[in-house]
Amino acid sequence: WYTRELGDHAIEGNLCRCTGYRPIRDAAQRLAQQAPPTDDRHQQLLASAPPTSASALPGWHNPLTLAEALALKAAHPKAQWIAGATDVGVALSRGTRAAHWIALDRIAELKTLQVGAEQVRIGAGVALARLEHELAGVFPALDQLLPWFAARQVKNRATLGGNLGSASPIGDLLPWL
Repeated sequence: WYTRELGDHAIEGNLCRCTGYRPIRDAAQRLAQQAPPTDDRHQQLLASAPPTSASALPGWHNPLTLAEALALKAAHPKAQWIAGATDVGVALSRGTRAAHWIALDRIAELKTLQVGAEQVRIGAGVALARLEHELAGVFPALDQLLPWFAARQVKNRATLGGNLGSASPIGDLLPWL
């Protein structure tokens, strides 16, 4: 709205194969024809919020290594793993709660992506946006799938491991694998 770029890339977080595209696209076109607001919301959006430290969040763990994550899971066996939260986030919105969460999104070991002459090694924490960019041309079927997979916001957070580990019946990467 504030940048005046209201094409599909700007609103794709609201575009979903479940809700339909036409009404959302039409609304964006009508919005683009209106004058931008004269409020201070734009400056508020540009301002950074103060970071919240992990210690201020009871039951939230931010390990930096796989060994730390596994030790935390041993100490809290019922803890929920969380990385991109694109699937867990939906469960959270429906009331799912865990006493402990172990975030995996800062573990470098899980974000490894190596392309060799005869193999590709993809860490469980590699975001789908990275697959889309760094594996472009390596797997033609993946090149065809990822543009339709999800909105940019989701691809920036969703991980290969989460897509497989959630065992979701709508896991889009399973046919490719």
